[in-house]
Amino acid sequence: MLARAWHAVTFQKGPIYILDPSETNGWRFLCDSEAGGGQGNALTGPAFVMVIDEAMKSTEEKLGITIRAIQDYMALLGDAKVIFGTNVSNGALEFLLSALEEVGLEPSRSKFKIFAVDYDEETLGFIPDWLRTPDTRHKALGGD
Repeated sequence: MLARAWHAVTFQKGPIYILDPSETNGWRFLCDSEAGGGQGNALTGPAFVMVIDEAMKSTEEKLGITIRAIQDYMALLGDAKVIFGTNVSNGALEFLLSALEEVGLEPSRSKFKIFAVDYDEETLGFIPDWLRTPDTRHKALGGD
């Protein structure tokens, strides 16, 4: 029954309107919703959680880190060597990203952030260049 309900509300191309005081009724058609479950749809949240659950749990189990998530905001907690891997491709982050891609999700790497307790030289060496912040780049170059 849940699958049928999800299909019924997800694959409809509902209209999206924006507030426009110049229109007679105060609303202007913007576009049709053609992807996802829709903002405010009661099934979107639970369905999304079901989709990411296996990717998160398998990453935690295989690599021994902790992942906490609130919808699509995830935090990977653990040792930098385990999270990023020793060659930037064999760590928990890449494992998780691959698992999410397998279910059709494409995380936006430009929105990723890194918070580290210790910015020592070894830790900085594990952080991939695409994830480094100006602060971590500065510290990697010997700054304070």
